[in-house]
Parts: sequence; C-alpha cells; structure tokens
Amino acid sequence: MGLKLRKIVIIGAGHVGTMCGLSLMYRGEVDELVYIDIDREKAYSQALDLDDAVSLLPHQITVRTGDYGDAEDADVIVMAAGVSRLPGQTRLDMLDDSIRIMKEVASHMQGLHIPGILISISNPADIVADYLWMCQV
Repeated sequence: MGLKLRKIVIIGAGHVGTMCGLSLMYRGEVDELVYIDIDREKAYSQALDLDDAVSLLPHQITVRTGDYGDAEDADVIVMAAGVSRLPGQTRLDMLDDSIRIMKEVASHMQGLHIPGILISISNPADIVADYLWMCQV
C-alpha cells in the first residue's frame, strides 16, 4: 500500500495565497499544490515560480494551476481570494469586496463533492468563513 498524496488547492494566487503555498512546500506538507485564480495568467506565473523553488527541496512537489474541479479530490482547500487592503482601510472595510468575491467562488463550487477541509484566510476572516459555511462550500 502506497502513501497517499496530499493535494492542496489554493484559491487566490496573490501575495497571501502564494506565501501560503510556499510555506506549505518548505514544511513538506504538500505533494500536489494547485492554484486557482480569476487571473489565470497570474496563477500560472506564480505556479511556475514556485515550481522553480521546488527543485531545491528534498521532496518532490507538483505545482500547477487548475480549476474548481480540482477541489473534488483535494485534502485541503485554502481560500485566499480577495483584494489588497488599501492604506487607511480596516479589514472590515473590505467586507463588500470580499463577499462579492466569495459569491463568485461559491457559485463555481456549488454541486461539487468536496471531501477535504476548507480553510479561509480571506479578510475579514471570521465573516468570510461564516459566509462560506452558510453557502455550504
């Protein structure tokens, strides 16, 4: 019996999502890392950069871009989608943009069978996590 591969999908290939993936790679917590972002070119670029970093690690990791269907066999999904906070803005000021983005993401995930764990790190974190739970994502 072989070892089960650990697949993590990160939704959002911005600063936070990219650093989350990098941290998971360096800690050896992932075997397959998949980025999903509305800006597919950005996600692809980030995946290529992280794939280059993998060559220096002692363990093999596949880093790629994907789509929401990849969530169906992911062990963990990290919600890192959102907009950057502007100077003077609080996390709560980001609520309208965050909920708009979560509605879009939830629409893509409805109907998928997702056996893994969803971790939300999008701001405002508690409100976004509660919203995603209410959407049954």
